[in-house]
Amino acid sequence: MLLSLAVIALASVPLTVADEAVCKSLVDGPALRFERDEKGQLLSEAHSVKIGERLELTCTVFASPTASIIWLHNGKEVQINEGPQEFLFDSRHRTLGISMLKSRLVRDCATAEDAGEYSCIAMSPCAKAIKQTTKVTVTAGKATVCAAQPSITMFTDSRMEYPTVPVQLVCRSSHSMVGVHWVRVDDDDETITSPIEFAGSGFFRLPSGDLIVDPKLLGDDVATVTMRCFVGDDHVDSTIMFMNE
Repeated sequence: MLLSLAVIALASVPLTVADEAVCKSLVDGPALRFERDEKGQLLSEAHSVKIGERLELTCTVFASPTASIIWLHNGKEVQINEGPQEFLFDSRHRTLGISMLKSRLVRDCATAEDAGEYSCIAMSPCAKAIKQTTKVTVTAGKATVCAAQPSITMFTDSRMEYPTVPVQLVCRSSHSMVGVHWVRVDDDDETITSPIEFAGSGFFRLPSGDLIVDPKLLGDDVATVTMRCFVGDDHVDSTIMFMNE
């Protein structure tokens, strides 16, 4: 019988050679913990929606290196967001690898079946997996018909790194048929350029929708970079802060 990813995540799993190299490259060592969202709330606080309303649960994770996140509903896996493939980079160099990651579980039109226990499991190759659980109550409401809108299910909110290390910004879509589009924005919230329109600019979009940012191609005076990720009408900002060693 195959073990679920959730069971594997909470178990003690031996490190691969690549994982071990990533863990050793972290200047401040590994970190993995849950954080409060912009409203000061944790996922573990109770949630209540009416039938037909939008249900959105957010799990905010501080991690080094960036984590993978699994969502459970009444113990069953309902959403899996794998972490970035930053082990592809040269991990012989010292890195910060610090990120604030957000994962969202969305039900556009809540039904009675959406009630129950939801868990967010954050897992990292360098730290023991952590779990946060909440209860969702669905109360009576006006039944309605609504179409599922494409949304962003996981994204990098912020990232800290040395200016010599390429960074992978995460942006994942809930709908495989809806593409991910990135643009760069300045301090005045104006679009600078769309990085996927040209090559050799320091940006490279992966098949997953994630974006690689290579600071060595951005210029020596770049201290922060803000990228905006679009999935349909949904969008989020990801900010990279480059720190001197």
